[in-house]
This record gives sequence, C-alpha cells and structure tokens, in this order.
Amino acid sequence: MGLFRRRKRPADPVLAPPRAVPPPSERDRTESDRLSAEFVAEVERETLRLMAEMERDAARLLAELDAEHGTTTPEPDAEPETNPERPTGGPLTGPSWMHADEWADRRTAYRRQGRTDADIREVAAHLERRGPRKPRTRAEGIARSEELGIVTRAVYVPAEDEARYLTREADGLPTLRLVDSGDRLSIWSPLAGGALLNPKGTGLRRFGLLATYARGSAYYAAAFRAADLRKGRPVELRREPDNPHDKNAVTLHAPGARAPFGYVQRGRAPALARRMDSGESMAGVSLRGPGPRRDDDMAFLLIGSTADLAAMLDG
Repeated sequence: MGLFRRRKRPADPVLAPPRAVPPPSERDRTESDRLSAEFVAEVERETLRLMAEMERDAARLLAELDAEHGTTTPEPDAEPETNPERPTGGPLTGPSWMHADEWADRRTAYRRQGRTDADIREVAAHLERRGPRKPRTRAEGIARSEELGIVTRAVYVPAEDEARYLTREADGLPTLRLVDSGDRLSIWSPLAGGALLNPKGTGLRRFGLLATYARGSAYYAAAFRAADLRKGRPVELRREPDNPHDKNAVTLHAPGARAPFGYVQRGRAPALARRMDSGESMAGVSLRGPGPRRDDDMAFLLIGSTADLAAMLDG
C-alpha cells in the first residue's frame, strides 16, 4: 500500500503585490509628442510623394487612352489658374462654351480624383477664361506625339489615303511591316516615304487584318496574368463554336496554354470565325500588353493569316 501513499499538496506560492507604474515624466511626454509628430510628418510626406507619383502615372495612361481613342480626357495634373476671388458657392455649372454632357463627365472624373466642390468651381472658372481649345493640325498632333513619346492618332495616315499604302508583293505577301514604336508595335508601310497606319482603320480590315482587344480577361485572370503579352509576342487562336453565348467565339491563348486568357471582340469574331472555319491558318500577335505576372488587364492584338503576320514581323 505504500505505493499509493497520498502526497502532500505543495503550498500555493505567495505572489508579490503589483508594483505601481510611475506616471510618465514631462520629459517622456515631450519626447513621445516629438516622435509622434515626426511620424505623422513622415507619413504625410510619403503620402504626398505617392499621390504625385500616382497622378503622373494617371496622366500618362490618360494620354495613351486619348491617343488610342482620339478623345480629350480631363488632365488630373492641370491646376487651375490662381484666382484671388475663389468661387465658394452656387451650382457646379461648367463653362458656357462646353456641352452639358461633357461637363458632367468631367465633373464625375474630378470627383473621382478627390476634388472638392470649391475646386471644381475654380476649374470651371479657369476653363471659362481659357475658352475652348482649337483643334490641332496634323503637324501639331505629330509634334505632340513626339513630345509625349507615344503614338497618337495624329501620326496615322488619314483614312481616305489608306488604300494607297495597302499593297502586296508579287508573291501575295503584304508590303506592310510591324515596327517598334516604343510602347507598342505599329503598322508601317514603306511606300511614299513611309507612313504609319491606324490598326483600327477600316482599310486594314478590308486588307485582311483586324485588331482586337482581349475581352473577358477578368474571367480568366490567372491565365491572363501568366501570359506574356508584351509587344511582338505570339498569340494562338482557337474556335469555340459551342459557346452558348456566341457561336462565332474565338478564344485567345498563350502559345501551348490550355486555358484562354480572353476572347476576340464580339464585333470582330464573325469574319474571323468564317476564315478559321474555312480552314485558313490564322494567327495573332500582341501590339501592346503586359508581361507575365503583371496586374494590367489590357492587351491589344493584331490578327491575320499566319503567312501575312510572319511577313510583317520579318521586316
């Protein structure tokens, strides 16, 4: 029975009473306030730096969109002229020379930028004093493109002159070439001293080439992010005739990839589907887009016969 002898329970330890924490001294409070102020100032400086960087990026992207679509977007970096009599009240009406719908679009854009009603009224007053911009001449548009370092619509051959540049060699291959224009590939003709053609032009579609954005990439985000869509990268096309939403659907794939990263634009798909269904070998190449593991969701592609694109890239 000695093995089961009850052991004595050890006595509970005696806990010392908690020590009182002395209140912070005046010196400690001053030092704490100084460090807090420095931290807040550093956060404000970093915030201003990041905001300025974001505004520069936004201005560049808006300029590219303007160049792509030929529109005029409110400039986020443009500060209105200093007016000693800053308007402080009244409705947010735009300048007298601007259409109400355009001003409504601008006002929405300004609010997204975080501008206050007083800021928007000051912009309206500045635009009223400045008056409407005069349309740029083609020469002025080309000079602006060179200044921005990007391709804008102004540098393209006018639509009425496109036909003279759309020719083929004796072997049936196009005289057009794809050339590096900085942020994208451009369609260039060596005829008449050389000229750039608008990839969205109707002349190119009649010539057998079509440009398209990659649509539906949000539904295939992983495949889109994995694809290398930088300028000049090849793109595979595959028909999807059983698509319940569009029998003319054509999917876009990175070379050898099973999952698509998007679709050909719906308006472009029927003509392309007919050519593919007839057995014609078709291919695509990226004119402008992101590299792999980039979060950009825009890719602009040129599609044509495999032979045509190979000739255009061989220049």
